Amino acid sequence: PASPVSFSNLTVTGGELSTSYVGAGIAGSDATPITLNHVTVTGNAGGVTGIGSDEGGGVGGNGNLTILNSTISNNSLQTPTANVFGAGVDWTDSGPGYTLRIVNSTIAGNVQKISTGDTGLGSGIYASGNPFSKVVILDSTIADNTARGTSASAFGVGLDTTYAGTVALTNTIIASNHSPSGVDNCQADLTPSAVTGAGYNLISGADSSDCGFFLHGPGNRLVANPKLTQLGNHGGQTNVLLPRKHSPAINRGGACRPPRTDQRGLKRRYKRCDTGSVEVHPRRRHHRHHHRHHHH
Repeated sequence: PASPVSFSNLTVTGGELSTSYVGAGIAGSDATPITLNHVTVTGNAGGVTGIGSDEGGGVGGNGNLTILNSTISNNSLQTPTANVFGAGVDWTDSGPGYTLRIVNSTIAGNVQKISTGDTGLGSGIYASGNPFSKVVILDSTIADNTARGTSASAFGVGLDTTYAGTVALTNTIIASNHSPSGVDNCQADLTPSAVTGAGYNLISGADSSDCGFFLHGPGNRLVANPKLTQLGNHGGQTNVLLPRKHSPAINRGGACRPPRTDQRGLKRRYKRCDTGSVEVHPRRRHHRHHHRHHHH
């Protein structure tokens, strides 16, 4: 396999592909191991002008792919005559059992524009593998990804796994991902025995039953509204979705695990972490002290 490649503390934007290829922003082939840490991959566009499937608007890889403390946002895919896969992250295990690992990261606002009669899978994350592949998603937020198109089909707009071996989802939010026909958060092509993970996931929306497949372990919840802000700068190097006041994500995750910091590098608090990539820190109230002056 190729030598490992690491990206840290940078933004990858403005990448464009006009042929059938994987990863307009960051692409790995020949099973290159790729690691992203504190990286933003945003505003990259994949678009096939001829015939051929279109994959990976943001990050594409076919070996071990590790995404840490990073945001994959607002990447797009479109094609006039073919199916589309993975506008945010497109991962295909090309070997005997590689791992897609996403920790403390945000996958949001990625868009697939699907041509009439065609299909889109995994606007946020598309993972395809074999019985030995592993998909591990921990302390992350997958939200507001969309698939658009007239008379087009879309499945697993947030997360789509196809023959992906085992999938472990822990302390992660999957919410408000939309297909042309409504909310569509997840699709799984797995056997139940292939699902692991430590629970405490937060799933929102009408198709939560599709995500139910991923819910292994205690503390999983299906909610109507996760109450997240829009993607924005809420401290740290990367834009995130911050849980609002009274969000069901706050203090309802599992026990805090190492590294005990959130995507922004802020400390995870209390015995129960917040679900998703961000730990909310309540604003400190400033008390004004009025000193009485005594006149002698």
